[in-house]
Amino acid sequence: MDLVFQGFFVMSWTDSWRSFRRGSVPLLDYRCMNRFVIVTIALCAGACSSSQSTVDSLPTKRLDPANASAGADAAKPDPDSQRSGTQPKGDKDDALSDSQTSRWRPYFDIAPLDTALDAFHAGRNSEAARLFETYVLEKKNGPRILPARFLSLLAWHDAGITDPTAQDLATLAETWPLLNDYAYFYSGSAHQRAGRTKEALSAFEKVPTESSLYARAIEKRARLLAKTNRLKEALQILKELTLKEKRGRQESWLLRAQLLLRADKPNAARRAAVEVMLRNPLSQSAKSSETILSQGKGLSARDQLRLGKTYMKQQLHPKALKALKVAAEGFPRASKERCEALLGIGKTYEKMKKRKKAWTLYNRALGCKGEARALATFWGAKNRLRAGALDEANQLLKAHLEEWREGRDWRIVFADDFRAHKTENVFALCWSRGYVLIVHGGGATPVAQTPDTDLNEEVRRIYGNKE
Repeated sequence: MDLVFQGFFVMSWTDSWRSFRRGSVPLLDYRCMNRFVIVTIALCAGACSSSQSTVDSLPTKRLDPANASAGADAAKPDPDSQRSGTQPKGDKDDALSDSQTSRWRPYFDIAPLDTALDAFHAGRNSEAARLFETYVLEKKNGPRILPARFLSLLAWHDAGITDPTAQDLATLAETWPLLNDYAYFYSGSAHQRAGRTKEALSAFEKVPTESSLYARAIEKRARLLAKTNRLKEALQILKELTLKEKRGRQESWLLRAQLLLRADKPNAARRAAVEVMLRNPLSQSAKSSETILSQGKGLSARDQLRLGKTYMKQQLHPKALKALKVAAEGFPRASKERCEALLGIGKTYEKMKKRKKAWTLYNRALGCKGEARALATFWGAKNRLRAGALDEANQLLKAHLEEWREGRDWRIVFADDFRAHKTENVFALCWSRGYVLIVHGGGATPVAQTPDTDLNEEVRRIYGNKE
């Protein structure tokens, strides 16, 4: 079965996600992602709110036929978030902008919306705002009125026009509940640019907790509170976001670490900085957290272990080795954590094609217990097979099956219909140790194998319902 999403891409359910990612052109570039999402939400919400889509339902200061493009801005916008009315771009950026604009052409195929969309994606914010407002004033009603009105206000915001943009966005949030989180967020941003801290805090606080912008709104509030010497309140809302609600972004943890350091709490700041590192050690936020970590004792052995696992997932082998070796030295010899570190080092060497070094680590991990020993025997056996040491590999694989003893019940082992599972050696080994090997046929895994019938079924059902 094929899935077609508004002509953007076609994906066959029989294709793997990995192959889809390899063979498909990215839908979005990072410059257009924010605007792409906003336009999408505005269109969907507008389609659901056509009964409200009239100029009469939009009491604002700017929508006046005699003053359609008004808006003075005496305040200085934030330098980090300022967008000029017109932004020069290179040929590559123009091509990307044209690509994104063409995706929305079917929805903005009438004048002046088509021209407004071009200007909006090209960064010509003042021009786009005027064109969107012209459409709203001319049409009066229809399903595109609310999306066009929202995009006009967003364009004024990006152009640095804070008045009456902030007030109009707040009015739109009350009129149009389906998109009130975005309206309140950008209303707060406009108030912040204009230096109206109290109004900005009030707008950010109105962003609903279920919104995707909720964490960003909390960060904005925390920065404003810290700026006005209300550091304790700032730390409290960040603590609730990151620890209680478990919704903090990497940037949320970094901000909390910075404010804790400012509050003269270096140990708590270090713990928060560690969380920043562990979420994505290659990001700019992680690099900023290194400054905080360098002022204290650095990472603990447990944190180094978590960091090493993160590097392993990202295929950053030298960094993974460095972190895991530090972790292994920091744990007691017989501890579970040290075994995990040794196995991680061995697996990393294996990926680097250094199998001799990998076998040394697997051999050391054979003295571990539980899952660590099971992994050491399995990975070690694969290593020995590749090295041609068949006797050693066979001895290691035997460790996976408990030896037969008097009084023990017979056991059943299910295996996939895989050629390596059906060899005489596998059957003989299972039988000699009191196991009956049953190979179920191809296609029977979803209904016959325990991980699929008892472990994955619930997750698959949830995702199936969402699809």
